[in-house]
Amino acid sequence: MDDNSIKQIMGALREKQGLSQLEMADRIGVDRNTYRNIEKGTTKIICPHLESIAEALGTSTEHLLLGYDPNDISLEEASRAQSKLHEMEALYSSNIEKLEREIKALHEMIEILKEQLRDKDMIISMLRKNS
Repeated sequence: MDDNSIKQIMGALREKQGLSQLEMADRIGVDRNTYRNIEKGTTKIICPHLESIAEALGTSTEHLLLGYDPNDISLEEASRAQSKLHEMEALYSSNIEKLEREIKALHEMIEILKEQLRDKDMIISMLRKNS
């Protein structure tokens, strides 16, 4: 995850908790402009402030980095998500195979039509010669 994604998550979490940028700056021990620049993206966030930002928001650095808190997901939920991912992969593979077959059939149809067009052109040419 890049700084841009982290700053978006960070800003959304701050706003969800009803905190101002000044309150966040106070919580992590920086001035408001420094915090504002972190949220704007002009100051790189992958720095010593990351842990204090997570602490001030009552979350983990993983939450800021991943966009979700892995501690909030149960083993059962993770297993269901993994199963769903496998189902989706199988469905996508099946759809890709189907589309590849359709593309092959369309290419074959194009070749047949090209052949018919050549035959038509040859017949027209022969008719013109005989006229």
